[in-house]
Amino acid sequence: MTRRLSITVPDELWDPLINLEGSPSALVQRALRCLQEKVDSPAPLTTFETITVGVTKYQEVFDKLTEEAAELRAEGYESVVQAVHVGAVGLSWLELVAHGYMPTGLPRRLSQAADWFQSARALDHPDGSDEWLDKPVTVKDLEGPEGLIAYADLPGGQGLLDRERLFEGVCQLIVAQSDGLLVEHANGPNTPPCPSANIPMSFWEGMADAIHDTVASVRRRVRAENPLAASTGQVVE
Repeated sequence: MTRRLSITVPDELWDPLINLEGSPSALVQRALRCLQEKVDSPAPLTTFETITVGVTKYQEVFDKLTEEAAELRAEGYESVVQAVHVGAVGLSWLELVAHGYMPTGLPRRLSQAADWFQSARALDHPDGSDEWLDKPVTVKDLEGPEGLIAYADLPGGQGLLDRERLFEGVCQLIVAQSDGLLVEHANGPNTPPCPSANIPMSFWEGMADAIHDTVASVRRRVRAENPLAASTGQVVE
């Protein structure tokens, strides 16, 4: 028995994968088989998880680290919501990042952008002072031809435009915070020059989740409330 389907697939999912199979039908079947295998074969427990079951010390460490990671992810998630709430970043930047970076790779990219921000703060201010380092950077400090964003020395090469756009949004996001890790490690007063903001990756994972979640949620709501405004995708039959 077979089932004939007519489904809509966004271009950003369809285009990179269409060449994996000879026909749309074969590609969809392959995707469903992969999903079924994943459902039927959950990831095996790590050695750490296995030992944790019977050793109190391991269980205590596991609980402590899990709680810490959960708090970091929650703070990273909230930082994106806060930045949108105060108008520091908007839908255009969120969509640009969500469509340009996969969820698995985005946390590292966000972390790199924060490191570039940290390095840029250590540069001499256009007036020769250490103003960017002596006090928290503000929105005004970011803007214009003599602003921090314009002065930042980003890695060149392929993808420079994407890095510039990501960096600009992360800068806006950082200065929008009034407390928390981004203030303490990236934008606090008298932060010593350092090539890294030294913020745990769990924080950036939470931020990446917020970016992708927000874009997906808005898209779903628009399509539900305004069907005619939904973007057209590939139709597979």
